[in-house]
Amino acid sequence: MAIKAFATVDDYVAAYGAVADEKQLETLLMRATGYLRSKLDCYWEGHDEVLDLNLSTVCMAMVSRALSVPRGMSGVSQLSQTAGSYTAQATFFDQYMRPLPSELELLGLNSGAVASCRMQAGGRYEAD
Repeated sequence: MAIKAFATVDDYVAAYGAVADEKQLETLLMRATGYLRSKLDCYWEGHDEVLDLNLSTVCMAMVSRALSVPRGMSGVSQLSQTAGSYTAQATFFDQYMRPLPSELELLGLNSGAVASCRMQAGGRYEAD
């Protein structure tokens, strides 16, 4: 079974806008999906629509951060340039493809809790 990315190129373009290199975007979406799948022990696509939507959201956010790093600046967290009396500084946000604490919370993966799972008994949700 082939792994399907949590978000497609079309999903990303609709949410964040067009990108110059769609092949790179596709690759990053798959890598983000792989990272997120490694954090989820038991995931079945379509079993929980809210979790599916949140995984897509987090996947695209991780890729957006990775794409925001200028070419050749991988691994750089701060940049400073001086021209005469003017100085420009830039601090790059977490450029590595990993979810932020708030994104882990969205997926129910914070503090060892799994908030996105629903208990089932006898084929019905226990809340029914």
